[in-house]
Amino acid sequence: MNRKPYIFPFLLCSLMFILGASGAGAQSTVKIVGRVTDATTGKPLILANVAVQGTGFGASTDARGYFIIENLLEGSYTVTASHIGYAPRRMNDVRVVKDRPVRVNFSLRPTVIRLPALKVNADPFTDPSGLTVSVVDRKVIDYSGDQSVGEILEHVPGVEIQDSGGLGSSKKITIRGSQANQVLVLLDGMPLNDPLGGDADLSTIPANIIERIEVYKGGNASRFGNGALGGVVNIRTRRHFSNQLQVGGGLGSCGFIYAEPSISGRFNGFGYFLSLKTVSNQGNYPYTYIDSEGERIREDRINADMKAHNGFVRLDYRWDGHTVAAQAQHLVSKRGIPGKIDGWTAYARADNVQDILGVEYRKDWLRSTFRMNGRYSSAETENANLYPEDADKKYRRYPRWNYVYRTRNVILQSEFESQPVDWLSVSAGYAGRILRYRDENRMAFFAPPIQEAEDLSQGLFLHQEYRLGIPWLHGRLSLNPQIRYDRMSLKHENANRIERQWSPGIGLVLSMGDQNRITLKSHLSRSFRAPTFADLFYQDVRIEGKPDLLPEKSRNAEFGLDFEFMPWGRITGGITMFRNSIEDLIVWKLGSFEVFRPYNTDARITGQEFTFEWATPGDLVIVGMGYTHLDPLNKSDETTTRDKILPYRPQESLKAHVTLDMQRFHGSIRYRRVGKRFITEANTVEMPAYEVVDLDLAWTIDIGPIELVWKGSVINLLNASYEIIRDMPMPGREWRLGLAMKI
Repeated sequence: MNRKPYIFPFLLCSLMFILGASGAGAQSTVKIVGRVTDATTGKPLILANVAVQGTGFGASTDARGYFIIENLLEGSYTVTASHIGYAPRRMNDVRVVKDRPVRVNFSLRPTVIRLPALKVNADPFTDPSGLTVSVVDRKVIDYSGDQSVGEILEHVPGVEIQDSGGLGSSKKITIRGSQANQVLVLLDGMPLNDPLGGDADLSTIPANIIERIEVYKGGNASRFGNGALGGVVNIRTRRHFSNQLQVGGGLGSCGFIYAEPSISGRFNGFGYFLSLKTVSNQGNYPYTYIDSEGERIREDRINADMKAHNGFVRLDYRWDGHTVAAQAQHLVSKRGIPGKIDGWTAYARADNVQDILGVEYRKDWLRSTFRMNGRYSSAETENANLYPEDADKKYRRYPRWNYVYRTRNVILQSEFESQPVDWLSVSAGYAGRILRYRDENRMAFFAPPIQEAEDLSQGLFLHQEYRLGIPWLHGRLSLNPQIRYDRMSLKHENANRIERQWSPGIGLVLSMGDQNRITLKSHLSRSFRAPTFADLFYQDVRIEGKPDLLPEKSRNAEFGLDFEFMPWGRITGGITMFRNSIEDLIVWKLGSFEVFRPYNTDARITGQEFTFEWATPGDLVIVGMGYTHLDPLNKSDETTTRDKILPYRPQESLKAHVTLDMQRFHGSIRYRRVGKRFITEANTVEMPAYEVVDLDLAWTIDIGPIELVWKGSVINLLNASYEIIRDMPMPGREWRLGLAMKI
């Protein structure tokens, strides 16, 4: 039990060997190499365009901001670098000679560019690991009416949000047929997944503090560790601090109202961002349903209200390649839990208080970066259903309950990455975590379901990227091997369970062409998810965890083709085929003696994803779509369920949008269609498909130094009646109006 793994000396020796390769022989080609970074943050810019004027030669930067342009003739050139959202830079009289690569580094400064307001299906790019990553950045969020991360991501292809009913409800993410607890959600490196159930509520993360959201589709434990079996949502808070005071607010249907003042700035290397957001929603809305006798019933969905207050502050200081930063977040939310149509809980409430504190240090050299950060979070959630004695009978179907859950979480991470030679990048690091959990039953005649539990985890990883230029294809080949070792110690009462997992992965990416580009990609990896505290230790009335439950393990494979053509405007898209074979999938179901328990089974999820987008010159009009087809099969040994579709997985979904950008006016129509979903393992009962259309408009007005942005949204424009989770009706047509004043 006390033996230490010998992986760290192995990684250290590997890293020293790789760094020692920096003295490798020079290549006899005429070329330009360099890096493109953000002038304000020092961070690398991914997919920046670097071009040698008048030659047709150029390159795009990789995930660490580096580029290589080869096969030039000797002479002097003009080299330019550009990136969306940044002012381009030009470097004249760049002299290149044979057998001596010339280094050209660019630092681009952010600039205000009017971008499409609501390109909410996100910009996809291919990660060096071969996985497709969808990205939503700050410029997209600024012009949308979305209030939380959950609302932002519901239009991303391959992503579904499990919404139990409108703005005030919880929003949990699934990616390509995964379960919600198989998606790892990170906020600046801090896992937000609930240690009890394993999922994360994206409705609690306000949109106004977000700088960038990266959605990794597919297993990625070799990079992120435990829980990244179905995908990863990597949320980064605000980093770019322009000198600005902003006051925003708005209102809408169902008593919705919000306010979000903020102030930010930078001077003499010191930067700051302070933000407050308060939002409330009465939530009660009408709905109709068919009862057991076939009669159509119209009622109001009550106890669907919510109130939330979020405070966020980030400070940083930069000097001579060093960056030190600190940030803090305080969240208070209170909301009702209305329950299902056949099980109303008109008095059930959920109150949550969460605090997150973090510190970071970063040092940048010419070709290397060292990062170290620490995060501390504490959370307390109270769930209660305390109806009065004289409550209506239909609200007393479930017994009273009153539970409190408390967690304390400490994360320590460090990473060193370097490019010792032009054709190799390497990163190695460590991640440690201490998680303590405690619950309390405030109804004294019941014991708490778990009492106390603890998770002590450590991870070590090594990632490499090998690059090879292919001049005759105007392309580049990238090989990206990764490996990670995780050790987890799960403690409960007198039990101490040790889990050890290796997570290897490899990606291969071949990019061909310059302005017209085709990219072939492939990814193979192994991922895992350890059982949660509820899976292992939960004990309640007819609900029992299973201490010997096995962890979920998966083999992930992804192959695809991406393209970008510029005949008139810009045409981009891709085709991806994926397969996720899951061994020991954890499912809860009713067992012997009417007791609800978790079980291990097997599953296989295969599918295809198609994306397409066309933008006119200047991005005046953008038309895009993403279609995902799934074949999620249960591979259990039971004859009644084997090769049946896994419950709540739509076999098809379509996301589409049309955006108009006229500089001062932005408009977007967003459409999503989700196919039918079975809700029983035997596929005997299904939920129908649904379609939703949303409309977003924004106007920008300048009054001297003041910029006013008016926003209007209509959600569910066609007033469709639908459910995402059975017997939890969604609202009909909703409207929102907002105004932001920036100085």
